[in-house]
Amino acid sequence: MNSMLKSNIIVIILYMFSFYLMIFIPIIIISTIISITSTSWFSCWLGLEINLMSFVPLLTNEKKSNSSSFIYYLIQSFSSSLFLFTIILNFMNILNYMNFFINLIMNFSMIFKLGMAPVYFWFPDMMNKINWMNCLILSTWQKISPMILISYSMNYFLLYFCTFLSSFIGSIYSINQMSIRKILSFSSINHMSWMMMCLMSSETLWIMYFIFYSIINIFIMNLFKNYHIYFFNQLLNFYFKNNFKFMIFFSFMSLGGLPPLLGFLMKYMTIKMMIFLKMYFILSILLINSLIILYTYLRMMFINQFLYNDNNKMNLLNYMNMLNMNHLSTMNLISLIFFLLIMYMYL
Repeated sequence: MNSMLKSNIIVIILYMFSFYLMIFIPIIIISTIISITSTSWFSCWLGLEINLMSFVPLLTNEKKSNSSSFIYYLIQSFSSSLFLFTIILNFMNILNYMNFFINLIMNFSMIFKLGMAPVYFWFPDMMNKINWMNCLILSTWQKISPMILISYSMNYFLLYFCTFLSSFIGSIYSINQMSIRKILSFSSINHMSWMMMCLMSSETLWIMYFIFYSIINIFIMNLFKNYHIYFFNQLLNFYFKNNFKFMIFFSFMSLGGLPPLLGFLMKYMTIKMMIFLKMYFILSILLINSLIILYTYLRMMFINQFLYNDNNKMNLLNYMNMLNMNHLSTMNLISLIFFLLIMYMYL
């Protein structure tokens, strides 16, 4: 009787969750389209609010729904209020001499929504409390509207500062994390710095980078969702599953931008554009921080899957895998030196 009751409860929960998906996912998509295609700022703000009210119900299906949904609602409401405030100031047309500051506040409100540095504090904690499907939505689709709205009216001083800071924060803070969702959240912050440079250089380049980044994230998060993996130590349970091991390895190496994988292609196009625009300093910073975050991925792959085995027979395999890690690190360092040489050739 108890087992039947539990099974019925599970069926009801799954039905309600699928109902939520059928109702709110299309609304999220439509609201994003409204925001990026509107001809007035007020319509853009309205699309953002519809998007917010559609995503919050998806968060209520979480075990920690009270905290995660409330935090998300609070952060997004505050940033939307700032955005609405700048819209009202523009409509009033009485502060023309303060256009720079109005534009600064407008861009800052979108930076807040994106979870970029220096206002990134909510994003990793939020990602760590929600399931993989919502992590995917939050780290990909929910970034479209804010970035498009930033492209309409850019404050380059603020955007360069946030890009510079996000690159450092995303790479350094990911090093000592044990939660895979937190690592991917800091990875998202790091990739946001690359996407912001794409957006300031070419919208077409930003679209291509965003598509490639989304494809890699879909594959990684769907893989972790199917195997119910959230932390480093859970990877040990799949030590002997070679197919899983290789899929995870190549996915993270692609996300880190290791040649010749898909993630390298999107960064190569960005590097080429930045060299053409002579953005040598910021490009050097992005490359160095990409090397740091790639180290995090290598550590996650090799330490957890190869070094925790005490079997003597596996020690040789562990040693060979460590050699492979050294080769990969050397390859990545050579790639960095290669691109720095290209930059100096363009000087």
